[in-house]
Amino acid sequence: MHNKELFVKIGKRVADLRKASGKTQADIAETTDLSNESISRLERGVSMPSVGTLVKIAQAIGVDPCEFFDWKKDFEASEKDILIRSVSDLLSTRSKADVQMVYDVVVRMLKK
Repeated sequence: MHNKELFVKIGKRVADLRKASGKTQADIAETTDLSNESISRLERGVSMPSVGTLVKIAQAIGVDPCEFFDWKKDFEASEKDILIRSVSDLLSTRSKADVQMVYDVVVRMLKK
């Protein structure tokens, strides 16, 4: 595999994971102190950032940096993992009573 092909594959994976997380390029740029253009260039496979920058982007998206290199993995499973983490993040700031209520609703929904 040539560098350009690798850059494109990683960039597409970053874009797919970012979109699955519900975040925009601007969100990631703000969180990582990168420019929107830098995020765009990465996702298009035009440039490849340092490993440190990829780690920052992974943290901003809420994934393990290794996910960027796993383009053979079933994307649907990754998207599911991101959604589960997102729900967990939302609930982490709520009271125990709120979390219990959400849990009860989910249990009832899944029993149908």
